[in-house]
Parts: sequence; C-alpha cells; structure tokens
Amino acid sequence: MLEAEGRVWRRQGSGTYVGQRPDDWSQHVSTLVAGTDLMEVMEVRLRIEPQLAQLAAMRAKPDDIDRMYELAKKITASDDADSRELWDGALHRLIAQSAGNQFFLTIFDVINHVRQDEAWQTIRELARSINKTRPVSYAQHRTIIDAIAARNPMKAAEAMREHLLMLQESLIRITSLDAQQAEEPLTEEVG
Repeated sequence: MLEAEGRVWRRQGSGTYVGQRPDDWSQHVSTLVAGTDLMEVMEVRLRIEPQLAQLAAMRAKPDDIDRMYELAKKITASDDADSRELWDGALHRLIAQSAGNQFFLTIFDVINHVRQDEAWQTIRELARSINKTRPVSYAQHRTIIDAIAARNPMKAAEAMREHLLMLQESLIRITSLDAQQAEEPLTEEVG
C-alpha cells in the first residue's frame, strides 16, 4: 500500500527505501559521466551551447539578463575554484534556461551533470590557471551576456562558441602536457 502511494519503493535483492523510486534516467546519466571524457563533453557543448545562447538572445527576459550579469560578477569576485565553478555553472544554466526550450534544457542538464564531476572541475580549473585564461574567460562571459542583452542572436552564438573553443584549447593543452610528462622517462644524473 505504501509503495502504491509512492511513499516507499523496493528493489529486489537490495531493500526497501523511503520516498519515490528514482527514475532510471538518473542512473543512466551516472553511467554516462563515468564513461565520458573531457573532449567528448566539449564536442557536445560546442554543438549545443551556442544555439542556447542564440535562443536566449531572442527569448531572455530582462530579469534573466540582470541575473546573468550578477552571476558573471560573482564568478569574477570568487576567490576559490569551487565558487567559480558554482557560479559558472549557474550562469551557463541560466543562459540555457533563458533559451525557453525545455528539451534543450534537459540536454543541457545532462551535460551540466557531467561538468559537475569532481575530476572534470579539477582539470578545468587547472587548465584555466596554467594557461592564464581566467581573465579572458570573464571578458567572454560579459561579451556573451552583452550580445544576449542586445538581442543579437548571431553574436551571442559566436561569443559562446569562442568561449568554449578557448576552454577546449586549454583542456587540450593541459591534458597533452599531463600525457607528455607521464611519458618522459625518469633520468638519473651520473656525476
């Protein structure tokens, strides 16, 4: 009876749990996170997020745009990587949400779930630090928001594409540098 009312759910061999049964989609997303590498994520982001910025330029409400500027300021003012990641993710999601397309937003949320993986966040912050792209990234956020505020869909899409391409290039550099350092043999000086 409790199961029929949605108060508990059961999984054979595992047990009985309080609350509603989680959907299989969330388990599928977790599997995707485990089997996806950084470059795959960037390939998908480059295909989706410029279109979301383009739609946001056509559909964002003035309050959404004001909030985007607030989030961009919070990213810039953040002193630690965790805060920057939090505000950056919130900005990109607000842009996706402002696009006004629920299906696109659902796809974005899957991508964003992958972005929230700790390993992904660590390598991204390392790439920004080593390649010194953080100030450029902040300026690019502003350019994206300015294009959305100006209701210029093409400029918004191109600004987002440039932003993501810079991040992708930084990730390629840092992962190539890691691979290169891993391949270098340890040499012992003979003296």
